Amino acid sequence: MKYLWRSIGRRWYSLNVLYFGSDEFSIHSLRALNELKGQSVDKLQLVTRPPKWCGRSKSVRKDVPIVNAASQMGLPPVRHCDSREDMLQLIDLVKSHKINMIVAVSFGKLIPAQLLEQVPYSLNVHPSLLPRYKGASPIQYTLLNQDEYAGVTIQTLHPHKFDHGSIIAQTTPLKVQNLLLNRSESEFEPGFPKRTAILMDQLGLQGGSLLKHVINEKLYASPHTLRPPYNSCYASKITSEMRRLHWPEDTAETAMTKLETLGPPYAYKQVDANKSNTMVDGTPVKRIIFHNFEKVDLLPSLRPGEFIYSDGDQRIYIQCQSDALRIQKLQFEGFKMEEPAQFIKSLRKRCGTGTYQEHNFL
Repeated sequence: MKYLWRSIGRRWYSLNVLYFGSDEFSIHSLRALNELKGQSVDKLQLVTRPPKWCGRSKSVRKDVPIVNAASQMGLPPVRHCDSREDMLQLIDLVKSHKINMIVAVSFGKLIPAQLLEQVPYSLNVHPSLLPRYKGASPIQYTLLNQDEYAGVTIQTLHPHKFDHGSIIAQTTPLKVQNLLLNRSESEFEPGFPKRTAILMDQLGLQGGSLLKHVINEKLYASPHTLRPPYNSCYASKITSEMRRLHWPEDTAETAMTKLETLGPPYAYKQVDANKSNTMVDGTPVKRIIFHNFEKVDLLPSLRPGEFIYSDGDQRIYIQCQSDALRIQKLQFEGFKMEEPAQFIKSLRKRCGTGTYQEHNFL
């Protein structure tokens, strides 16, 4: 793999690293640093987000993915931080452990300037070809926009803004379709979007390799910065609204991209006024989530969003912009995922007598 980089001639010494991470992407960089212990890295301390209560009635306490990975690596007990105040309390640890580098990867919180001031070096591993896709969701935007290329950038940590540090290393552009031919290697939660999982893992591996290169070549100490030729744009946080299907504009391929990038897409079904307090454009609705579907040819005489039920194969067909979806599993808001036959059978009771025969998704 080729890299854009500049070398330095300063004296190098072992690094004591305070590492901020959380998700599967950040695990690869943590593992890369752990593999350097005894060489260029002396100490490695993980800081991550505290566990959350999940599931029904908030009965399951779940750690972020990197906690289990750190345990398998034999790293010291993790430190939990969820606020600026929590992070400022790490200053004593930085001093006592003689921390001289902070690395943050997909941590989701801005590292305070007062903490960064305690160390000579700081790095961030970001899954895009900066300055393209600054922000929280570069992997998802790469897939949603069907970009031909992706990559990884290593930059310094800016004390006041995300993704405004000095770029010190970057992979060459990597073909997205080639990356997606691989399988995901991490243990993602069931239902995690397929394409996002694969690209997160593959870019994570690239990021870990690039981080090793930066550490071994001491690029982190260089005053020189790269100026990549990419246009600057922002990848904002993913919202639920981005999963909604807009039938006049969206194709079946768009729906599949949303499914494998963001999770199951959804639309709305009009219901009687006494069945819902949710309104869309003045219409009472319930959300319909599409869990499993495939692309089929354009349906004759149907408008975008209109659907039919086929007794022959017991499937629902929905007209998109220029093609159609064949639905195999879907979910009416407030009920379990089900087959189309059960969905159609239950429409009258769930929608009400005034709207159940309206075979349109909004």
